[in-house]
Amino acid sequence: MRQKCIISYLSSGNPCLDFFFHVVPDTPKESLEQRLHAAWNHDALTTLKLICNLRGVRGTGKSDKEGFYTAALWLHGYHPNNLACNLESLSNFGYFKDFPELLYRILQGSESRRIQFQRKRGLSRGRGRARDTSRFSSRIFGIGGRGGRFTRQAAIRALRAPTREQRIANTEKINQAEKAKASLYRKIEKISLGKKSFTRYSQD
Repeated sequence: MRQKCIISYLSSGNPCLDFFFHVVPDTPKESLEQRLHAAWNHDALTTLKLICNLRGVRGTGKSDKEGFYTAALWLHGYHPNNLACNLESLSNFGYFKDFPELLYRILQGSESRRIQFQRKRGLSRGRGRARDTSRFSSRIFGIGGRGGRFTRQAAIRALRAPTREQRIANTEKINQAEKAKASLYRKIEKISLGKKSFTRYSQD
C-alpha cells in the first residue's frame, strides 16, 4: 500500500513486465538476477529484448550500464550461446567498449570493478595480498622494510642533504625506486591475468 492509502501490487503476474518496471539503476545484483531468471523462464526472447533495453543509450532504453553488465554476465553463466549469437544486436544498443569490459569482468570476476574501486580507496578486502606484493618488491628494490634503502627515515635524511643538488639527486633516486615498485606490481598483475586467460580458454 502506497501513500494516501492507494493499493498497489508487488507483482503484475508477468515476470517480464515486473523486470521492466522494477529493475532500475540502483537495483541490487541479487534482485536483478532473481527477476532475470524468472523472466527468462517465462519468455526468453522478451527477456533478451529487456536486457538490450537496459543498455539502450540512444533513447532506446534505460542506459543502465551496471545493470546491463550484470545481466550480460548472467547470460554468459547460464546461456552463453544466446549471448554469443546476439552480440551484434547488443552492440546496437550500447557502445563498443562494452565488449572489452565484459571480457574483463568474465576473466577477473563480476565484482572486479567494485573491488578495484575499493582498493583505490584503501578498503579492498585483498589489502593483505597487495601488502605481500609490496614486501616482495621491497626485497628486490630495497624499498621500505627492514634494511631498505628508502625507508621513511632514509627519505627524510635524503631530503635534508646539505646542498640543493644532493637533495634533487636523492629525491630522484626515491622517485625511480617508487616507479620500479609500481612497474613490478603492474607486471605481476599482467602475468596473473595472462595465466587466467590461458587457463580459461585452454579449457573451453
